[in-house]
Order: sequence, then structure tokens, then C-alpha cells
Amino acid sequence: MQRGFSLVEVVICIGIVGIMLVAALNTVAVAKTMERKIGERTRGLLLAEQLISEILITDYADAAGGSSSFGLGSAENTGNRSEFDDVDDYDNWSASPPQYKDGTPITHLTGWTRSVDVAWVTSTNLNSAVSYNTGIKKITVTVKFGGAEVASLTAYRTDGADKSSLRSLENMQVKEIVSGSVLDLKGS
Repeated sequence: MQRGFSLVEVVICIGIVGIMLVAALNTVAVAKTMERKIGERTRGLLLAEQLISEILITDYADAAGGSSSFGLGSAENTGNRSEFDDVDDYDNWSASPPQYKDGTPITHLTGWTRSVDVAWVTSTNLNSAVSYNTGIKKITVTVKFGGAEVASLTAYRTDGADKSSLRSLENMQVKEIVSGSVLDLKGS
């Protein structure tokens, strides 16, 4: 009796090893893709959190324009955020690549975009914008990379005058309430 492997057995072993190798390489490729996407999402959330924090420390309304005005005043239209002094000045603001408040681009963020939407909402419907001052402003910061949305955070800023509005917001499932601002950290 001869001992050893036949040609058929060797071919079958090579086929099985080849299939396992392809599966292993595909697993590595998927893992690297997921690692990249998690990194993008983390960077996007950090960019969104930084901007939303900047917005929340500004006043609810422009002192010069009163509570019924909305948007940029003539002195605030500088091309950067350095003159923004109230929440709604950030409405429809967008920058690609993201910038510091003085307008200087943040390095190594080519392909990234941050945008802001600010709208008045009512305490009974926080998802629908209205055209009049309700004492509550919904702030949404969206971050995109390569045109695809990677993060979005929403915050609510109140004027602090209407305590029932603030109580209504407190009843939402939110993470943090600070001096008339409610930050919803359930970002997408």
C-alpha cells in the first residue's frame, strides 16, 4: 500500500484553503470599512457638538433687533461667525471645509461640511417650524463628509420667559438642560 495524497485530494484541499482565504480577506475588508465609518461618525459628532455648543452660549435674540427679528443683522454679515451674537444668526450658515469662528478653515477636513438650521417651534410640536416667535428655537447642526450625512444634532434654546415651554421641553427624553437651553443628544 502506498501512503500519501492523491491528486484529487490535493486539488480539493487547495480549493477549500482558497475559499477560506477569500472569506478571511473579505472579513478584513469589511472590518476596515466599518472602522473608517466609525471614525467618520465620531469626527462628525465632535464637529457638530463643537458648533452646537458655540451656538448655545449666544443670546436667544439679538438685543438690538428685539425678539421678533430673525437672522443676520447688517453688521453680522461678515462671512464668518465672529460677529454672530444670537442663536438665529446661525440660520442657514454652512461652511466647507469647517471653519473656526473667525473664518479660518480647520486643517485636514477637506470634504467635510457643517451646516446649521434654526427655526421657531412650539412646545406642542417641536418638529414643525412656525413663522412667529414662540420663545423656543430649534437648532439643527448637520455634518456631511463627501456629500453623505454622518452626524446631526438638535438643540432647543428658549428665551427663559415662558416657564411652561421649558417644562414641556424638560418632559422630553433629553440628556442635558442648562440655563434655558435644552440639548437633545439623540443625534443621528
